[in-house]
Amino acid sequence: MRNKGFILFIAITLGLICVYSLTFTYCTRNVENKARKYAQNIPDVQNLKEQAKGDSFMEAYLMDSVYKVRENEYIQKMSDSIIYNILVAKWTYKECKEKEINLGLDLRGGMNVMLEVSVPNIVTALAGNGAKDSLFVKTMRIATHREKHSQADFISLFEQAFKEVAPANAKLATIFRKLELKQTNPTNADVIKALREETEVALSNTYLILRARIDRFGVTQPNIQRLPQSGRIMVELPGVKEPERVRKLLQGSANLEFWKTYEFAEIQDYFSQINDKLSDIQKQEKKDSTLVDAVTEEDDLLLASAEELEDTTASDTTSLTGYQDSYAPDGQMSPEEIAEKYPLLSKIQFNDRVSDKGKYGPLVGYVHENDTAEVSRILNLDWVKMLLPQDLKLVWHAKTGKDKLPFHQLIALKSSGDKGAVLDGNVVVDARQDFNERAGNEISMTMNATGARMWKKITGENIGSSIAIVLDDLVYSYPVVNDEIPNGRSSITGGFTLEEAKDLANLLKAGKLPAPAVIVSEEIVGPSLGKESIRSSMISFVLAFVSVLIYMVLYYNRGGMVAGIALLSNILIIFGVLASLEAVLTLPGIAGIVLTLGMAVDANVIIFERIREEVRAGKGARLAIADGYKAAYSAIIDGNVTTIITGIILYIFGSGPVQGFAVTLIIGIISSLFTAIFISRIIFYWMLDRNMVVNYGNKFTINAFSKLNFDFMKMRKYFYIFSSAVMLIGIVSLFVRKLDLGIDFSGGRSYVVRFDQGVKSDEVRRSLTASFDGIAPEVKTFGSDNQIKITTKWRVNENSTEVDSLAELKLYEGLKPFFDASVSQKDFSVQNQNVGLISALKVGATVSRDITRAAFFSVLFALIAIFVYIAIRFRNWSFGLGGVISLVHDALFTIGMFSLFYGLLPFTMEVDQAFIAAILTIIGYSINDSVIIFDRVRENRILYPKRSLRDNMNHGINSTLGRTVNTAGTTLVTLLAMFIFGGDVIRGFLFALLIGIAAGTYSSIFVGSAIAYDINRIKNKEEK
Repeated sequence: MRNKGFILFIAITLGLICVYSLTFTYCTRNVENKARKYAQNIPDVQNLKEQAKGDSFMEAYLMDSVYKVRENEYIQKMSDSIIYNILVAKWTYKECKEKEINLGLDLRGGMNVMLEVSVPNIVTALAGNGAKDSLFVKTMRIATHREKHSQADFISLFEQAFKEVAPANAKLATIFRKLELKQTNPTNADVIKALREETEVALSNTYLILRARIDRFGVTQPNIQRLPQSGRIMVELPGVKEPERVRKLLQGSANLEFWKTYEFAEIQDYFSQINDKLSDIQKQEKKDSTLVDAVTEEDDLLLASAEELEDTTASDTTSLTGYQDSYAPDGQMSPEEIAEKYPLLSKIQFNDRVSDKGKYGPLVGYVHENDTAEVSRILNLDWVKMLLPQDLKLVWHAKTGKDKLPFHQLIALKSSGDKGAVLDGNVVVDARQDFNERAGNEISMTMNATGARMWKKITGENIGSSIAIVLDDLVYSYPVVNDEIPNGRSSITGGFTLEEAKDLANLLKAGKLPAPAVIVSEEIVGPSLGKESIRSSMISFVLAFVSVLIYMVLYYNRGGMVAGIALLSNILIIFGVLASLEAVLTLPGIAGIVLTLGMAVDANVIIFERIREEVRAGKGARLAIADGYKAAYSAIIDGNVTTIITGIILYIFGSGPVQGFAVTLIIGIISSLFTAIFISRIIFYWMLDRNMVVNYGNKFTINAFSKLNFDFMKMRKYFYIFSSAVMLIGIVSLFVRKLDLGIDFSGGRSYVVRFDQGVKSDEVRRSLTASFDGIAPEVKTFGSDNQIKITTKWRVNENSTEVDSLAELKLYEGLKPFFDASVSQKDFSVQNQNVGLISALKVGATVSRDITRAAFFSVLFALIAIFVYIAIRFRNWSFGLGGVISLVHDALFTIGMFSLFYGLLPFTMEVDQAFIAAILTIIGYSINDSVIIFDRVRENRILYPKRSLRDNMNHGINSTLGRTVNTAGTTLVTLLAMFIFGGDVIRGFLFALLIGIAAGTYSSIFVGSAIAYDINRIKNKEEK
């Protein structure tokens, strides 16, 4: 073996690097194990543990609260302590944590969020007043519509739409006057270029600000990526247990403003005028036969007389606060009569608190949370806006008031000219959480020199009045100015918790988002589900590995032992490379490693079968090994390159866990090539140098598959008929039953919920239908009968944090009756360890469309790439076409089985991104099988040019049948172990792989080769 010393040096160096990379994970796990022991051995905790025996909820409380607090105390103490010392370098726990293997959210819990920055909104903002131009409106409408069905960026679509609808001499510069263009007479191309630059700046700044916010959030190993060719940003936050807090952190634009305020006494009479006119409208509506005509007529009347009404004062409105006492003094008015007479005033509990100086302040009053939407609607009516002072802006307070009851404060702001606010947050240079004199939480702010000067003037002019501090159109506080503030320092108070104060300070410090970002997709995985996934995946991984080792040793004897050492080296390299590259290990990624074990055996099997052929030809041990490896190289390289191609395409078009699967698959294949070709060979020569016996089988297996001579080509028509019949059944099922599309492709909200007792899906569905406003969700048993998966499309296209929180509230209300013990909403949340919501996923319509498009193109490009590679490598397009047709056969077979059996088998068979990953993996595996056969056929045609194509084809299949059966067997064994013990989350994914690999093995023998033979026969007009 040439360069044996160099290869040995590379192998040892690579092994040391991998061990070094994994030692950081060992060190952090060691500290965390000590933290758990520390938490459990504290006397107080032991007493609680003794009391909690038999009480599942108390045990869950201990795990989730007491243990975690104690563990965190220990870890915080160790955070800056050196835990890893190799003399030349030292690392603290915190530094080691950053270098350990990065587990995905599905393995340790956390939150994955896809944020979208709306480019159309940025363009509209850049247009300024030009956004009202009819040409601009028409162009935007066309471009926005086309964006839904196009891969092109929005600016290109906007440019194309403008060229179609605009007159020949129309200038974009007249619309985008707000843009600062360098040219004196800019062309449309100059404006488009400037729009691209401004949009890119806005997207980049949004990304940077989001990163700054996340860095201050205190999450270990956060991941934030700006996705190419889109305005989307992906954020992964491991271990997060407060999704509502994260949503606010990511979506808050941090638009800080300081506003002057109205005295409530100045505007109180307007509310009674609005109430009286609104009451008149409702009475008129009852009399009119057509509601629309009545509303239109009344609005026109009110709009025409608004100016006159503004100067009048109703005689019965001297005391608005008296309305609450006069609704039903003696129980004489029913609630319906009150609502009819006081449609606005009955919904507001007006401010009746007067200060020592005789002022009400800017507080209008309190509104119950159920009435805030209706009050907002009334106050935003056109005629109401005309009636109220033009510089009045009514805004809700960020916090509820009225003794923590669900009442929201309505605050009256006073606009100062066109800008509205007297000062904005751009002047704030620092913000931090602090404590006031009452030990309450507040945010201390420091302004720059310009801001300090303006703040001094503003506070000096408003002594005795309130200045409202407004963030993202919500009032956080409205303190009364007692003295002039000259130093630019101020604070925001508002009954904050410690976390809220820290988050708000982080938002202000990181800065205002230049463009609003909304969550279009999110996934939340509870820590309990992550721990279960790790446990089940590790069990299946160990079983799969041991099964492969036993099989290889039984079949190949000492050669199998060498293959086992190569497999161990392979696993070490895979995990070491993952740690070194800081790649994310996901649950599908572990499945990818398990699959790699099966496929890694393939290279060894090919080599061993070749060596056995050389031994049967009478060659000595060294020569047989040398010639066996040499003959196996082309088949191994061709087969693995095609699989790597599918892995690369999967990584490009996939996202999240699917990308994790692709990464581990690619690393595993490359590592398998190295260990099978080099490590095993070095071991064989080491054994020979010591006169050790090297054999590749036993008396039962040494000649297995060696004397086969089946005429596969003769039977090909029967296999065509069989495959066509199966395909037809699958296609009919696709039209009749269709597929069980997951929310990746259909959009929606999906939840996995665990109960403390068994539940029936039909009963849960009925309860949730009522809870979700009559929209029936899909409810399936997910694993055991106390665990269900719920999918609903309830308000899925609304991206506000309020709607997301309301969805979880409605879910809780619908499921509450099915728990045996009382479960609070907090205990139900995704952070709970034992029962309740253990995972949540939301996919918006735009994201699902993009996922569908990416899935289609990923499969298409994989097939094209494989066809091109095989056609070039074998210099015969018929082999490429035969291989691709067999791949289509395998994909359709798997898809058809999923259509036929979903709902019939006791596990989920949803078609999601993981299913597409399975299809691509099947394509890579199946073409690997076909390439091995084609490689042997190519060799036979060179060695035996006078032999007929039919004989060469049959000999190629027969001579590789041992390899085909052994590789398929080991791969299916590893997948079966993962399928049985790997948990419910990826069972459908593994079932697709099992079906697909079985179909791939069949098609490579009976379909792909036969099609390649028929194409060659027709092309060359050979015998049948």
